[in-house]
Amino acid sequence: FDCDHNSITSLNVSGLTALTQLAADSNTLTSLDLHTSPLLNRLTVPNNSLTSLNLTGCTQLAVLVMAANGALGTLNVSAFSLLTYLDCSQCGLVSLDLTHNPQLDTLNCAYNSLPALSLVANTALTFVNAEGIGISTLDLSHNTVLNHLDVLSNPLTTLNISACPLLTVVYVFICNLTVLAVNTILSQLVTFGL
Repeated sequence: FDCDHNSITSLNVSGLTALTQLAADSNTLTSLDLHTSPLLNRLTVPNNSLTSLNLTGCTQLAVLVMAANGALGTLNVSAFSLLTYLDCSQCGLVSLDLTHNPQLDTLNCAYNSLPALSLVANTALTFVNAEGIGISTLDLSHNTVLNHLDVLSNPLTTLNISACPLLTVVYVFICNLTVLAVNTILSQLVTFGL
């Protein structure tokens, strides 16, 4: 079901128990309750005004795009073990637990207030955008298939990418990296053959 760009303020899908996909981009939704849609596997609701999102029972969810819902504040994705794509950028999040999402391939959590981000359980990640979230450290030792990393505008002082031999794109500007840290990153990239 696609209802993008309609300026809708509410959406009742309670009777759609077989719903597998919902696109409600660029509306004015403030809340969305999808607990009666257990087969939902793709949800795209960016550019709304969501403060409440109920995804209880949506255990088939693989794609979740909800960028630019700045007042959401919290997001629980622990029930979504099939999740492969998550864009929760600019949602006002203060924490993000991804330990139950082992199949996550793409993560965009940019411009939230996440002082800590653990990607240890997300060994399938190939793309990470953690721009401007406030992290000072990031452990990439388990992310061996990562090929795109954006951590610009974070107070990072070091970044070890030695376990990421497939990395081809690294954005680290406007960080607190020392010359030594930058040179270490560059030497690691040279080792990867870039």
